[in-house]
Amino acid sequence: MLRSLTLLAFLLPLGCSDDKLIVDDTAADADTDTDSDTDTDTDTDTDTDTDTDTDTDTDTDTDPVDDDGDGVSGADGDCDDTDPSIFPGAEEVCDGVDQDCDGTVDNGVSLSLYADTDGDGYGDPDAPVTACDVGSGLSPNDADCDDGDAAVHPGATELCNNTDDDCDAATGEAGTASWRDEAGVWSDLTPALAGGTMDAPTILGDAASDDAYVDEGTVYFCAGTWYTKLVFAQDATDVAVIGLRGASSTTLTTGGTSGGATGSIVAVTNGTLSLDGFTITGGTGSVFSSTQGGGVAVTHTTGGATPYTPNLTLTDCDVRDNEASYGGGIAIRSYGWLSLIDTRVDDNSGDSAGGALWMQDYGTLECSASALGDAGFAGNTSAIAGAIYLSNSTSGNIDAVGCDWGDDASGDDNATYDIQQAPAASNVYCYPNATALTETISCADGGCTASTDATCP
Repeated sequence: MLRSLTLLAFLLPLGCSDDKLIVDDTAADADTDTDSDTDTDTDTDTDTDTDTDTDTDTDTDTDPVDDDGDGVSGADGDCDDTDPSIFPGAEEVCDGVDQDCDGTVDNGVSLSLYADTDGDGYGDPDAPVTACDVGSGLSPNDADCDDGDAAVHPGATELCNNTDDDCDAATGEAGTASWRDEAGVWSDLTPALAGGTMDAPTILGDAASDDAYVDEGTVYFCAGTWYTKLVFAQDATDVAVIGLRGASSTTLTTGGTSGGATGSIVAVTNGTLSLDGFTITGGTGSVFSSTQGGGVAVTHTTGGATPYTPNLTLTDCDVRDNEASYGGGIAIRSYGWLSLIDTRVDDNSGDSAGGALWMQDYGTLECSASALGDAGFAGNTSAIAGAIYLSNSTSGNIDAVGCDWGDDASGDDNATYDIQQAPAASNVYCYPNATALTETISCADGGCTASTDATCP
């Protein structure tokens, strides 16, 4: 404000003609403007850069060391710089070592093989093996169908044993026969037995002269019609003979009723024999002193007593359509013991006596069934005793449980009479087909008793 007043004083004229200008200086001094505004900058921003950038680059170029002298150092890819045969590009050798350093052992040089556990030269397709050579227990092929059995492999002989021996499912077992001895060793009997004919049946037995000799173990016949006799005469013989496909598929015959060779089809003297699963048919019987036992003949001549076990056991067999003068189907002599289990003796013919069976002296017959109809005598014919005849000197035994005897209602009755004992004019017995497994017939000491009787014609 003071500055403004002073300036105004200078601008006003100093003299005028008639007027006096009076300036009141006191009033002006009283109005004093004091401006004490002070602006002080106290910003003390100090920026100090202490970043020290030091770049030290040491480049040492030294040639790699090749310790094994194979031309490739470890730095250049040698995976074993202590062995000059190992480096990238080396030739791979089958030895369990990665020679070419590609991370794979023996690639391109190992063999693709198969385990041969049973040592028959044929490998198991389910057990592949990689190896350097075909050593023990290995095979280059995978053709074995059972690597646990050395007898089973391509080209093996097909046996009657329910096994695909040659690893070819197209090769069947029909027409084969085999023997497994007590040591478990298998033998092929097909060449010895399969060539039998009606005129010249082959013989399976315990004599050295037989076509096939066995005195222990198990003989298997597969499906087919076998022109073969079974003849066993040694005390020590203990043989099982099995029709592996059952009686409906496996037949023993001589063809005698059709003009073939005569003689019983199965003849057992003293030894122990069991048959399972056969149809025995077409025999004419002549094993003893006269024509006795068209299909089967059993005798025991040692010791003067009944043996401890049956001389012959027939299980699930069918003795049918055989013929002989005495016992068209079966003959038992001396102390012979025959056991029939689920076995039918049907439609046999005895010219003189005993259509189904003829027994002389002290023989034993057992018949049992596990189901109705599985065992029995039906449709057999003879002028004396359509089923069983017990001859003059017989004091033997018959024990039948659940066995059929044929009857008129079924049209399969035995003609005439089921059982007769000497003398033929008396001791006549008749029975129906069994209707319960508990039905029994027992014959001993010159008489027979039964749980169910029928009226004889």
